[in-house]
Amino acid sequence: MVINYKGNYGFPNTVISLILLMATAGSAQAQQQGPEGQQDDVVRAVAVIKESDAGVKTGNKPSTFNFRMNPYYRYDELKNGATIDNWNLFVMTPVKWFGKFDGALVLEGPLSQSIDLTDVTTIPPAARTEKTGFGDWVLRAPMIFKPFRTGSLNWIPLYIQEFTVPTGSEGVSAETFIVSPGGGFVISSNPRWFLALVQFYDFDAGKSTGQPDISRARLRYFLQYMVSPKYRIYVMPEFQAIFDFETGGKDSFWIAPEIGWVINPVKGDQGGFVLYAKPGWGLGADTDSFQRDFTFEIGVRWMWNGFPLVNVR
Repeated sequence: MVINYKGNYGFPNTVISLILLMATAGSAQAQQQGPEGQQDDVVRAVAVIKESDAGVKTGNKPSTFNFRMNPYYRYDELKNGATIDNWNLFVMTPVKWFGKFDGALVLEGPLSQSIDLTDVTTIPPAARTEKTGFGDWVLRAPMIFKPFRTGSLNWIPLYIQEFTVPTGSEGVSAETFIVSPGGGFVISSNPRWFLALVQFYDFDAGKSTGQPDISRARLRYFLQYMVSPKYRIYVMPEFQAIFDFETGGKDSFWIAPEIGWVINPVKGDQGGFVLYAKPGWGLGADTDSFQRDFTFEIGVRWMWNGFPLVNVR
């Protein structure tokens, strides 16, 4: 692996296979077309990316990569009475993967996490405690493949590799190393909106004794719309579904509309600043589970296009 620094600058298995097939087919087609055909493909791909990436940036589009820092607070109230307070940090840096694919490297997790189980009646009394500490962090590596256009819609295929690392304190950490390959599409036709369809498959690749097996499909679908381009106010409802193959019927569904204000838009190498709030509600009537019932998130995003690009070969 060679890393160069340049200035200036489910489901899941099916989806991932489809994306890789599209990327391979596109490369083969370009080779058959010869140099002129390859140049035309590159021009078309660049045009699709520029058109898709136009408009006011909010820091939400999975196919847009710049330096981004996002401190945020999230409160989770679970259906069985447990509550979780999270003070989180999200950091992204742009990366050129294998010298070919535009992408990023993301680190996200709780700087502080408090889990309160004192009101959970479905667990033994000795376990009804409150613990605070450092939480488990996620390492994420997204990359995009050759974009294309169908009619008026721009499509950007992407692959996302996630690793959840058990870095948390005792009693707070899940004590499980989770591997999550994922993929999907970002779809748009004009700068005011985009639709992201992303699927993951989570499985455990190592865990402490007594921790449960993990095998689940995780879907994240969100639609962002710039309500007021003049005042830079947007809404972005998100739907999540988790299909748990280990617990048998303990699937969970959650919806959360994000409302945000781009206080200072990104312009050239000038940084941008976003303030947002995101309430969420769990769907379903399973009152005895550790599934989300109500959530609330508030945070800020700072974005900058002038951060050095990391080239990983």
